[in-house]
Amino acid sequence: MMFDATEVMLEPGVYRAKLKTIEEAERSNYDTGEPEACRDWTFEVVEEGFEGTSLKGRTSMAFGPRSKAREWVEGLLARKIAGEKLGLDDLLGKECDLSIVHRETDRGTFANISSVNPVRQKSRKAERAEFDRVAKSREAQALNDAESEELPDFGDDPAPAF
Repeated sequence: MMFDATEVMLEPGVYRAKLKTIEEAERSNYDTGEPEACRDWTFEVVEEGFEGTSLKGRTSMAFGPRSKAREWVEGLLARKIAGEKLGLDDLLGKECDLSIVHRETDRGTFANISSVNPVRQKSRKAERAEFDRVAKSREAQALNDAESEELPDFGDDPAPAF
């Protein structure tokens, strides 16, 4: 058995990813310690520089309107769902934007999925370029406005003598 210590720790932020698998698993109930069913979700990051990095998240089996699993499915589908039956085929391979946070535990710091969101329409690089362009345009406009500000018009009156 080989152990791979080269795993990349994702910094907090938003990363483009696609859903690879959803598997039923078992975990200990936080309150009772009894085993309970849950779902393990595996996402593959497709963001430039992080390709192939996998991240797992866990949800309960609940699928009510306020459940984490429901929020994640709606993020993958980029829409609210109601009165529908969905299968793995409807979700696997779908791209999304994962919000990642760090969680401190007694075993160390871990990257956790805080939310699964619809894909941004533009890449982060394109959003930054547009932000910079708008900021420069506003800065240029403000400079132009300041330069074109007219001085008060005193007409033909000579300057007062002191």
